[in-house]
Amino acid sequence: MTIGTLGRWIIELLKRRGLDRADARPLFAYDLSQDEYASLGMVLSETIANSGGLEALAIRSLGRTPLMAPPAAFVLFAAEWWKHEYEGGVWDWSPIVKKLGADPDAFEPQLRSAFVARGLSFWQLSPLTSGKRFIGSIAVNGGIPMRLLAQGAGPLATVLSQVLKLGARYRWGRPN
Repeated sequence: MTIGTLGRWIIELLKRRGLDRADARPLFAYDLSQDEYASLGMVLSETIANSGGLEALAIRSLGRTPLMAPPAAFVLFAAEWWKHEYEGGVWDWSPIVKKLGADPDAFEPQLRSAFVARGLSFWQLSPLTSGKRFIGSIAVNGGIPMRLLAQGAGPLATVLSQVLKLGARYRWGRPN
């Protein structure tokens, strides 16, 4: 796969959503299906492998002729990973990078931050202004981590469980 393939993948995603370009919505609001998430992961993984690794792809993307597709695809994938795969614990880039078949130790933090900032920019989003700016931006844009929710532990799971029970009791979302 090539960088052009990544660009086409993103353009097709936007077209399926009735958009010509990103519109500053949170990344979870693009509502990728499980198949779209898997497809994005495959295309991005192959592009990373064909580029000599994630660091090499990031350096090329941030070079004299900037490329938007790789960082845009990376942050979208990372947000979807958060939604589909995050199970709790420390917020870390390693499992996201490993899922793409890349070496997390070879992706230097300053380069990663610039790459993520470029990707967020494509989606018309900005990094958080405090705390874990970049991984926090991915978490916020990923939405509710479904695996963590499925474990049924913690205050978030308790509140959502109560809301869902009330919804079922009062038949919210169903015609009268």
